[in-house]
Amino acid sequence: MNSLFLFIFYLIIFLNTYCLFVMVSGRKNRWYEILIFALVNMALSFWMDHYSLTLDSLYLLPFSYLAKREQPLTYHIFYSFYTFTNQDLFSRLIGYLILPTLLNTSIDHINNSALLILLTYALVIPFHLFFKSILHIDYRNFQEPAAGGSQPTKMFKPLNISMVAFFIVLQTFVFCQYNINGFPRYTEQFRYILIAIYVLIFFYGLYRLNQHSLELLTQKMNRERLQQYNNLKQYNNYLESLFTEVNFFKNETNSAMHRFGKILKKGTLRKSKSPTRSFLLMKIILSVIRNMTWIF
Repeated sequence: MNSLFLFIFYLIIFLNTYCLFVMVSGRKNRWYEILIFALVNMALSFWMDHYSLTLDSLYLLPFSYLAKREQPLTYHIFYSFYTFTNQDLFSRLIGYLILPTLLNTSIDHINNSALLILLTYALVIPFHLFFKSILHIDYRNFQEPAAGGSQPTKMFKPLNISMVAFFIVLQTFVFCQYNINGFPRYTEQFRYILIAIYVLIFFYGLYRLNQHSLELLTQKMNRERLQQYNNLKQYNNYLESLFTEVNFFKNETNSAMHRFGKILKKGTLRKSKSPTRSFLLMKIILSVIRNMTWIF
């Protein structure tokens, strides 16, 4: 039973990690890449749990980089630490607040129940999607750098710094609490306060990041609309010039044919000498051909 629980537990953690990573990065990896990542994730998670450490983001970072090396490093840091931070915050929010409130039970009871522990981590993705819809977050804004600009990478830096700092502080407190004898117990309460404060900071930072990315997207769309307007204006100018040329061709042709009709009516062309008659005919024909060539 213990082995089955551990397998299901680490499988749920892997599925949460990979689903969050795919949602935020928009990537679809090959099956063998997913298999390798699953084995590494589950094995390292099992091993690091002996030291009360969660280092998912540290081995998710090279996985992200190797999957798409052409992206800036800022994106890989954001994807890996955002995935870890989401899973960590939502699992704690569910296990420390939501389930105890809904089930009218204590945190210790949840931590000692294998079924409730699995339920806690199984609810991470549904609650993540719920908060994502509330904040109106569109992950497509975080997936590709805008061409020719440095702002998209810079906008990740504040949230990246806060997530890395939260990761280091949290893992340090957890490691010291469970592995160093005599470590002050009051730091556990401090850790809970830190997590509660960072939940607010994280979601506010994510909201601001989403708003900033939407502004950049709006600016890009406005530039594209302006470019389309300029192209349409140039096309309209071209049509106007083409219409002017058509009218000019029409008038020139009518004038040439009118002069030619007068010559035929008066009979002067027939009375003219052969070279003169040929010259006049050739001039009229060339005038018509020249106008046709000019317009087409």
